[in-house]
Amino acid sequence: MATASFCAPATGAFAGTGTDASPDVAQVTYRGYTVDVPESWPIVRLEEEAGTCVRFDEHVVYLGHPSAQQNCPAHLVEEKQDALLVEPVEGAGVQDPAAVIRSQAGSDITDEQLTNGNQQAQVSVAEAGLMITATYAGDPSVVGGVLRSARIGDDARPGTLPQEKAARALATASVGDDYNGKGFDTCTAPSSGAMSDWSASPYHAVGVYIAGNRRACAQPNLTASWVQRQEAAGWHLMPIHVGEQAATMSATESKSQGRAAAEDTVDAAKALGIPAGSVLYSDIEHYASSSYRGRVLNYLSGWSQQLHKEGFRSGAYVAADGGAPDLASVYGNTAYDRLDVVWTANWNGAANVSDASMALPSSAWQGAHRAHQYAGNVTETYGDTKIQIDRNYVDVAGASAPEAP
Repeated sequence: MATASFCAPATGAFAGTGTDASPDVAQVTYRGYTVDVPESWPIVRLEEEAGTCVRFDEHVVYLGHPSAQQNCPAHLVEEKQDALLVEPVEGAGVQDPAAVIRSQAGSDITDEQLTNGNQQAQVSVAEAGLMITATYAGDPSVVGGVLRSARIGDDARPGTLPQEKAARALATASVGDDYNGKGFDTCTAPSSGAMSDWSASPYHAVGVYIAGNRRACAQPNLTASWVQRQEAAGWHLMPIHVGEQAATMSATESKSQGRAAAEDTVDAAKALGIPAGSVLYSDIEHYASSSYRGRVLNYLSGWSQQLHKEGFRSGAYVAADGGAPDLASVYGNTAYDRLDVVWTANWNGAANVSDASMALPSSAWQGAHRAHQYAGNVTETYGDTKIQIDRNYVDVAGASAPEAP
């Protein structure tokens, strides 16, 4: 990752670290907006680094708009780190306008305002006409300190985020009718132009990461209007939450963690206009079943329970050599809230949802309740758009009422 030059280190302790051993700091200025950041953080000027994948699992300051089509990996599940994306408010991607923290100069932002289950917040700074996406690991005190160090220069260009549109009123949109066919998922939602190019592909379902503290790729294209546009074009959407993984789930509170993840995901879905009755998927990567089986089953039971309470259907992406057989083992156990859809990762190259591909018995999740990721980390090109993707075969019904618990 190339870095651009920035100002000389500032003197004094870095605000917000909460420790005596504060790092050296550097002043970073963009469009008349200056903040102090840890000197070790690279500065990436996106207008000079076309196609850069804006990822929040590293300590970085990104300046400018992300490219409409970033060169990102197909799959990136990593815990977020302290990082910033600073871009002009005009043209900035906003997933949920109601959640944006609106500030005059940014120096009044509190850690409490930044804190949420996704470990990510957006702040609009009116005096500088900027949108700042701040991510953090653990707690937001470091990025909070950066924001509170803000100074606005005479060359700043004021600008405000338009008032919130009624994004939640768009939730009459559909995420497609029953779908049986190929789909793909990738780290960052492709631009509408890319999706148009890919209408010539064999894929007509797309997995998009809408929430989670391990959603490491920036999502500049993911808005309510993007969702509407893709639905109108005939795409079947597979909204994904990527949060706690088996090793980070609580041994005693994993079911509560699953419920909390579901609440965050429902909020994200509603902001994007994804209607009730849709399937929302929890991304659970491979884990050692012998060590974490109970935690994962409880987490996904809480996830499913809360989604059903909110009027959504529940799904989970799991590995064929762990999560899928673990879920199958409690398929008929009423102590667990059953998932509506299982999405199995088994890179066997077979575009189907057979029992063998899904690592499921024939009695489980039949009849439009399955998806199979059959290949991963492949690059394909349609039209003028090249994307690194994971390949899927999907057999899932369209938006409907969830099954009774």
